[in-house]
Amino acid sequence: INPDDFKRTVMPSLKGMDFDITAYWSKIGFFAFDDEEAYQKNLEDLKNIAKICNLLKIKNVIINGIKVLKDPTYYEDIILEKYKGLQKAIEKTGITLLIYADKNTCFSDAGKLLTIAKGSGMKVLFDASAHLECGEVPMAAYRHLKDSISMFVARDVDINNNPTVLGTGEVNLLNILRMGVKDKFEGPIILKPELPYYKNRAKYYQRSKIPGYNLFLLGNKEFKAIK
Repeated sequence: INPDDFKRTVMPSLKGMDFDITAYWSKIGFFAFDDEEAYQKNLEDLKNIAKICNLLKIKNVIINGIKVLKDPTYYEDIILEKYKGLQKAIEKTGITLLIYADKNTCFSDAGKLLTIAKGSGMKVLFDASAHLECGEVPMAAYRHLKDSISMFVARDVDINNNPTVLGTGEVNLLNILRMGVKDKFEGPIILKPELPYYKNRAKYYQRSKIPGYNLFLLGNKEFKAIK
């Protein structure tokens, strides 16, 4: 949406509402590293996003990784220049750009994420579950990135990378958050309790009408997690 149109049509309806928006998760990124046309469109889109975010007093914009064909290290210089360009596009707006781990993009591990963050001046949105999905040890990834982290996502996954109840999965989430407190992290922690797997299983259990079967399920660890 055009920022001028947004100001004219949307802003009046928000007058008097008392809420804050911590960050805007944009669709910037996800283009191929050599797609110059897509990159230029992303630059223009980001400028519009920044203007609208300024209207809403949003200080953080989350952007996504770039798609690569091989090891991202091979394209490191090209990727870094593109992120420097994105950073430059909003440098006078007061907005902080946040990047995060994603196994399907150039941000496939903490080292690559840190290289781009430091080289471009961006900050990190730390999602321990994403680092686990990338094959990393989340606590080690946190220690590697801690000086660049501006925001946490609290999300947990089980051994099969299915979203699970916060603190009950494989991420070691609570210890990482405790470490963040110890390191005097003072930024936002975003709770992201995605539970589609448990929701589907809960419906299955509720449909079961055989008393003996239900009694058997009461001792099931998964059923307790659902409850």
